[in-house]
Amino acid sequence: MTESTTIEMVSQHVASEELAARTYRYLASWCGVNGYDGSESFFLAEAADETRHVVEWQSYTVDRWEDQTPPPIGSQAEISHEIATLCDCYDLALRLEKNVLDAINQIGRAAMQAGDLDVIRFLQPYTQVGISSIRELTSIVQQLDQLDDSHVVLWDRERPEG
Repeated sequence: MTESTTIEMVSQHVASEELAARTYRYLASWCGVNGYDGSESFFLAEAADETRHVVEWQSYTVDRWEDQTPPPIGSQAEISHEIATLCDCYDLALRLEKNVLDAINQIGRAAMQAGDLDVIRFLQPYTQVGISSIRELTSIVQQLDQLDDSHVVLWDRERPEG
């Protein structure tokens, strides 16, 4: 792969981070409407982190490659996931984080093939965050799978800050 492939992949990833931010806001809203205040706070914090990532990825793209501007992110698909339970929220978040980490790993492979060590250094903290998020969300989904509805409410009220 060439440097231009890596540049395009990094630039396009801005939209993935923005989609993650919007999805987390969607999940926070669902949780708030359904009385899961602890999870609403969790997803709002995740949305804020993803929004920060959007800015960081945009800034990196513009700073690194003067002639490259990330594409507009306003033309993304509408978020329309069927959520019936709190576990559905965390399961969707887990799938989202796996997709984002997969995309980051693909960028990393392209950067390695192009010999672009700067991109690889840039990706490292996002890879670590992705792995940590996947571990946390996997644990949460496993916990929620074991609980009946009345205990899910209690779990949410006592949800430790993550």
